[in-house]
Amino acid sequence: MSNNPDILLERETRSLPHGQSERWVGKIPDPQRVYTEYEKRRFPPSALELKKFEQSKVIVFWDFMGAGIGDVITALRYMRCMAEHFPEKECVAFVHPAMLDVKHLALPPNCKLISRGVGFETDKYAQGVNIPLSVPMNILGSEELVKAPENIHDIACLRTLHDYGVDLTVRDLEKSIVSFPREEIYKTQYVYDYLFAPDAKEEDTLTMDRSMKSLSIEQCEAIFSRIPKKAVLGIVIGTAHPAHCEAVYTLARGIARKRGFAVTRAQTSTLDDLALEILKSNTFIGMDSGTTHWAYEVALAAKNVGRTIHIKEIFNSALFKISQYALRGGSDFVEVLHGPILPSGRNHREKMDVACIPRQDITDFIFGKSPVKGGVSKAHKRS
Repeated sequence: MSNNPDILLERETRSLPHGQSERWVGKIPDPQRVYTEYEKRRFPPSALELKKFEQSKVIVFWDFMGAGIGDVITALRYMRCMAEHFPEKECVAFVHPAMLDVKHLALPPNCKLISRGVGFETDKYAQGVNIPLSVPMNILGSEELVKAPENIHDIACLRTLHDYGVDLTVRDLEKSIVSFPREEIYKTQYVYDYLFAPDAKEEDTLTMDRSMKSLSIEQCEAIFSRIPKKAVLGIVIGTAHPAHCEAVYTLARGIARKRGFAVTRAQTSTLDDLALEILKSNTFIGMDSGTTHWAYEVALAAKNVGRTIHIKEIFNSALFKISQYALRGGSDFVEVLHGPILPSGRNHREKMDVACIPRQDITDFIFGKSPVKGGVSKAHKRS
């Protein structure tokens, strides 16, 4: 696959329709309201299931088996809460290998992450009680919930844990699954004014060079044309579509020479490495990806010790429900732009591409409506 940005730019400027975009701030739901307001939509466990849960020494979260990294990251918060509430039970999940042995992952000692496909056939885990942490169809089928400003994954998991006697607070939901020693955050210097992760997995374009969740080369060109002089831009080289990431990096270097900003390649091999790169950034720009969900958790951990990392997610809501997968806000450091919002009837696959979001919408979302002039503001530096 060619990583020449000029070739890709020519390919992607064919007549893609332009759809509208909107901004979304996913709220963290109030658990007490969820327990009462959504009571009628519950399918609680039977008395037999509750008895099995009480007697079982192992809780297995089978939902994690085929899930991507982003899905696992969003569900781990609730696995952690379950493990904290039942320290006598072993909580087990079969996960993507990238989630194993991550030193910055803050889970109780009775949480066990196992590489998917290894050991799940053993009697110990096969007989463990299963707790679902995915969104059930009775929630996905509710227009009221899907269009709500709250994250419906939170609503589903809150309700599930409530069924097993675990009641949470907003503070529980605002606690990151990532942890850094306070001194590590303090000694980590800002390097990037903007850290951009252009890659995303699944839903490839017809040319297979990128995901439809990822920005086109044309849109990346518009972003780089607004990077301020003397700024430092980091490009995360992803593993799903490395040729696309290389093309984005090559394009950025070419524009940087003309505009006078610096470009750095951020190629990481583990989630711990990626966490440190994110910790060095003022603003992280990402797609609907596991990388962006990880960035959210890193930023949440940093916020708890007084360091602000702004997260800007560009989400393809033509493919997936924004209230299920987009980052939830509840704070001033997360913003989400979603689209393309196309006219009724124009939902053919080639039109369900984040490339259909107008470039101006994207650059306004990242930089504001007025072009940035002069040097870079270091407003978020530690005092």
